[in-house]
Amino acid sequence: PEQLVDLDERAPDWNLEYVSMAVPDFMGWRENNRTFQSMALYQVRGMNMASEGTARRVGIMRTTHDIDDVLRLEPVLGRIFTEEEDIPDSPLVGMLSIGFWERDFARDPDVMGRVVSLDGQPVEIIGVLPEAATFLSNQDLWLPLQRPVNDTEGWSFSGIGRLRPGVTVEQARADLLAVHRGMIDARPVNETTSPVIDSLRDRYLGDFRLGSGFLLGAVGIVLLIACANIAGLMLARGMDREPEISVRLALGAPRARVVRQLLSESALLAVIGGIAGTALGSWASSLVIRPLALRFPSWVTFDLDWRFVGFSLALSGASVLLFGLAPALRASASNEGSTRRSTISAERRRGMNLLVAGEVALALVLLVVGGLSALDIWKLGQADPGYTTERIM
Repeated sequence: PEQLVDLDERAPDWNLEYVSMAVPDFMGWRENNRTFQSMALYQVRGMNMASEGTARRVGIMRTTHDIDDVLRLEPVLGRIFTEEEDIPDSPLVGMLSIGFWERDFARDPDVMGRVVSLDGQPVEIIGVLPEAATFLSNQDLWLPLQRPVNDTEGWSFSGIGRLRPGVTVEQARADLLAVHRGMIDARPVNETTSPVIDSLRDRYLGDFRLGSGFLLGAVGIVLLIACANIAGLMLARGMDREPEISVRLALGAPRARVVRQLLSESALLAVIGGIAGTALGSWASSLVIRPLALRFPSWVTFDLDWRFVGFSLALSGASVLLFGLAPALRASASNEGSTRRSTISAERRRGMNLLVAGEVALALVLLVVGGLSALDIWKLGQADPGYTTERIM
């Protein structure tokens, strides 16, 4: 998947960062590039479908036959259309999305070979797409594009490509720019437009990166506050257990064994906290994400899975080692004489004071940044849109 890139064109002279793609440009890129394994062109639209006496409006994605080489999808049923079926004026064939197959055809395996009418044109069903196909398009049917090389419909298409192994986005961009510029004699408008290549992940999710980074930083600060809090409590507990630890050491218990015991107590706390936090986080995130679900692509999910659980437990374990080791080492320090005990107690109090000061400082950062963010959102809601909004739907 890291080889998949989004293809587009830009035109600064037209004040357009993304123009969409033109068929002649795509044909030239596909034929003359040296950095791509394959690339495909597609267009999303709506059509009227009639089948077995019923009619409805359906979503259609028309794409070149190369989509099979780019996405490497394995159909649930049937096959993907071939290069011969992508030639203009060839008999139309189509593939159903798995959702459309389930909703309108009740997962009927005999749907293969059935003919439906799209805008009055007969289309033979030849396959059912897998669930993975929805990341590119959740349209009901996929059809071959069937566009001639000299198509004059303008810039109304989208593109996707798969890079060769080891090729970077920058190398591919330079390659396509050279191809694009080489077409200027036959296509003068290419002096104005130029190729745009982005990682597919960046193109789809780039707008969420800043916000997710901000939230990740906030969550990290909350984690540090919690860890500092627990470390402070364990230091205080270690002070109360000084007589017990002193007796253990006096009876000959190795310091390493005492440290292991104290760390095992911390580990038990981390396991309980990790499991409870994972369950609570899964429930709470569903409440937060549900209202925002339509803002994300359909293939982005926030389901609880083994990676999430593993990350949570690993983070809990790392927190134990990082914030439980220091209190364990301090608690197991040798207590030889009242002067030594007094010195260690003073050091621990200073450590407690530093932890508390750190917690307050981090909490203050969160409060200030969170307050400013809330103020920004409130001011955005109060901004004058430039037209009357009262009593208007």
